[in-house]
Amino acid sequence: MGLLLLCVMLAIVSARAAMRSTVRPRGFLSGATRSLSMSNGVKNMNVKQFNDVLKSDARNIYQIIDVREKDELEIASIKGTDIMNLALQDAGSWSPKIENGTLLDNSKPTIVFCHHGGRSMRVAQFLVNKGFNEVYNVDGGIHQFSVQVDPSINQY
Repeated sequence: MGLLLLCVMLAIVSARAAMRSTVRPRGFLSGATRSLSMSNGVKNMNVKQFNDVLKSDARNIYQIIDVREKDELEIASIKGTDIMNLALQDAGSWSPKIENGTLLDNSKPTIVFCHHGGRSMRVAQFLVNKGFNEVYNVDGGIHQFSVQVDPSINQY
């Protein structure tokens, strides 16, 4: 657990210190004219781009991770059995499975979201540090998704 905390803290510092650059993602969004910003290997995805992925036939090529806590999921959630909940508070139980490759596939594009985007950025940076090549953080999280895309999702 101590090593995970150190990795998360380093990821926070690295993410804050990183300069932003523009990249074009591989996969579903590669033909998009919109660009995504990158911070230390983590690409930022806006909620409209996230919705494009959710509605597309290519949705199944992505690993989608919601890092919010169970009580938050009860208030607001995005439908889909393919969305994996890896609550940040439970990182001690799931992080070793990521490190040994039994929980996620580091070669698949991975999208991470939370309430506003802060916790998901920490987990996204952790994934990049563990060798994941294509990791997206949803800017604004489920809150912005509710505001800009699907107002039927509760805000909290």
